[in-house]
Amino acid sequence: AGYYIPAAIGDRIWVDANANGIQDGGEVNYTGSIVVNLYYDANNDGLINGTEATTPFATQTTTTGTYNFTGLTPGNYQVGFVLPSGQTFSPADATADANDSDANTTTGRTTITNLTSGETDNTFDAGLYQTANLGDKVFVDANANGQQDGGEIGIAGVIVKLLNSALVEIARDTTDANGIYGFSNLTPGVAYV
Repeated sequence: AGYYIPAAIGDRIWVDANANGIQDGGEVNYTGSIVVNLYYDANNDGLINGTEATTPFATQTTTTGTYNFTGLTPGNYQVGFVLPSGQTFSPADATADANDSDANTTTGRTTITNLTSGETDNTFDAGLYQTANLGDKVFVDANANGQQDGGEIGIAGVIVKLLNSALVEIARDTTDANGIYGFSNLTPGVAYV
């Protein structure tokens, strides 16, 4: 008689405060609602993205940032995270598997893994972050006090450059008629204007 021990797969979804794809100290679990799908390939031929596994084998919704699928028949599995509104997936596979985000930034799916009899694999996780916005006003400081006092007008047509931590230009904007500039949908991190 043949037998097997059920397998399990799981891990966490966390807030990747610096959007580097790595679970850094102090980064907490994502506590909003997120759907996690598990895809199974019954033929064990790796065609999980094909016709055999276009619908989830199982689904969980979590609000604690952790998930766990248990009692699984050994075979090929893939985890799919459904991106919550207003969030972005962190870069995938940035470092050692236990400490990085595994969700593809476009599909939300991990790579395919083969779970063997009795295996528990708690390394398939996802980092999430919210994009940032940066902007303000270029103005005539009439009294040279370094503050935007009432009545001090904006300067139109000023080119404003956004630089990354290596001081390389990553974007630019030109102030409008009121001296306002802005950059949106930015990845969190060090930036200079």
